[in-house]
Amino acid sequence: MSIKEDFKFTDQASWKKLISKALKINSLDEFQGRTIQGVEIPSFNHPSEEKIANRPLKTSDSEWKIGFSIDLDRASASEGVLTAVENGSEALILKGKSADWNLIYKGIYHEMIYNDLRLEGGATTLKEFISYSIDAGKNLSSLQGSIDLSIDTLKANVDDLQKLPAFHFTTIQVKAKDIPSELAQICVRLQEALEACLDADLSHKRIRVATQVDAHLPVNVSKMRAIRIIWANLLQAYKLTFHPLFLVANTKVDASANKETKLIHHTLASVNAAIGTADLICATAQEDLNADRLNQNIQHIMKMESKLNQVRDPLAGSYSIEKMSQHLAKAAWDSMVKNAEPVE
Repeated sequence: MSIKEDFKFTDQASWKKLISKALKINSLDEFQGRTIQGVEIPSFNHPSEEKIANRPLKTSDSEWKIGFSIDLDRASASEGVLTAVENGSEALILKGKSADWNLIYKGIYHEMIYNDLRLEGGATTLKEFISYSIDAGKNLSSLQGSIDLSIDTLKANVDDLQKLPAFHFTTIQVKAKDIPSELAQICVRLQEALEACLDADLSHKRIRVATQVDAHLPVNVSKMRAIRIIWANLLQAYKLTFHPLFLVANTKVDASANKETKLIHHTLASVNAAIGTADLICATAQEDLNADRLNQNIQHIMKMESKLNQVRDPLAGSYSIEKMSQHLAKAAWDSMVKNAEPVE
């Protein structure tokens, strides 16, 4: 006997009556749902509500990179960089006013890591990094990483950008009061970045998005999945060849919490980022170096023991997550279309 004969499909109307009866209410309309960070959490989900593909979203073939943030303005920055790499960091997020590349990369093969350059200087940093890498005998085409440039700076430095074909040159990251507002802004910024690529004859593969992820699973996973849906729709609208978006997740914890609570929140945020299809997960930097090391090791455990890196888009097919992802993406898209300037 098949499972379908044991568990027969119930139509939506009958299903709602059964749940209402179990909850001792007249209708599900009386049930008060929750809204978190501007996202309505669906309390009940029926597979007939909307057509969902139930397929994993198209993401990178490689697993996420374990990131470690380094403040280069600190006196011990070079030691921190070496320690992070020795402890298994696959991406270095380098922040500060400037960098002494010979000192920072001493004893490190920077062609084997993702070099996330979040330094002041823009074009100057780009030129200095290229010059150092050439002097160090590196193959520029093999270097991976990112540097964020304004559209004007990008257009003025196309030749240098072409020397680093595996580098992302712009990062879409916005601050907003809630998730729907953040997604609406990301949608607009992605469109602007795509148009800048076309104008500068650069590949759209070199755009990435960064977002903050906290401990709440449904809203954060749905937000990240919505970003990927928006990206796919934009590429289709511009008739561009599909390439998975590089998605960065920066974990967010309560700064006022004690160190044990921060560790728990970071763990939950990292799990959410992983199952939300992040390509790079960067832990919130702590003053306590031991806490930074623990945050880094958590991601190793997620890979080596929990095997979270072996399943692509693990929550695909979940009625609740799929519904929230699709609704968030559609709301952001509709907002962009509504506010778009009319074509003369």
